[in-house]
Amino acid sequence: MNNEPQLKMWRLEGIGEFLHVSKFAHPTAEVLHQSLAFCFVEQGAFRVRHCGVNYSVGEGALQVAQSGEMTSCEDFEGKSRYRVFHCASQALEAIADETGDRFKGERLFQSPFVCDGSLGPLFLRFHTVMDSKPTALESSSLLRAFVGEMIVRYGKRPAAILRLGNERGAVKRVKDCLESRYVETLTLEELARIANLSPFHLLRVFRKEVGLPPHAYQTRLRLNRAKALLEQGATIGEAALSSGFFDQSHFTNHFRKVFGYTPGVHCHGLASGSNNFQDRQSPLGQRLQ
Repeated sequence: MNNEPQLKMWRLEGIGEFLHVSKFAHPTAEVLHQSLAFCFVEQGAFRVRHCGVNYSVGEGALQVAQSGEMTSCEDFEGKSRYRVFHCASQALEAIADETGDRFKGERLFQSPFVCDGSLGPLFLRFHTVMDSKPTALESSSLLRAFVGEMIVRYGKRPAAILRLGNERGAVKRVKDCLESRYVETLTLEELARIANLSPFHLLRVFRKEVGLPPHAYQTRLRLNRAKALLEQGATIGEAALSSGFFDQSHFTNHFRKVFGYTPGVHCHGLASGSNNFQDRQSPLGQRLQ
């Protein structure tokens, strides 16, 4: 049985640095943070020292360490697992500005820990997806969904309240763009310019109006196109690349997540005839009208 500490680390340009750590039994010396960092405990319990104060934290805890702060930690049992995200300073400044918080390199958050049942899963999804070939639109959207919500809910100074009014015209322009250019690599910033809204505000109003964020809507459009190509006799690889997916694996993962079965099962059902294949399409996988 392998009891060695396990560490995976990766960086995304303009987003930040990510770490996934498990079985880290030895105490760490105090670390001086050079950028805003979030740490989410997936499993186990830790003794954390944050700016000279000791804390005991367990599964589901979300820790915030800001630039210039010192932290250290010790795993109680050597079986813990946690995820860390160091936010790029340029991205943080942009999101803070979009939420109305005039961040000038100051401390954004008053408390080092957040107890919020909805933000933990939001961070976990963001961190996980960032390790799975996200599109530029997806990475920017999920970054703002998490960091923006953190600032709005727990920022040191109350952020400006973004009223979700009637922005149907702006949302329609973005939908039209996504529907005509779904194969292209679009960014949230580009869509925001089309909507004449900030990226963070667009993300909120689009989800309110459509029920999905822009990147998820684009994925549904791509899946619908790929499905149609499969029904016309295209191979899985051809359908994937022609619909805007990176490769067949990327396409298969999204197809399974939305429809509940793989493209291979779908093709088998098409080949065997409608009498032998029951379309088990989930509600999330229904075709966009």
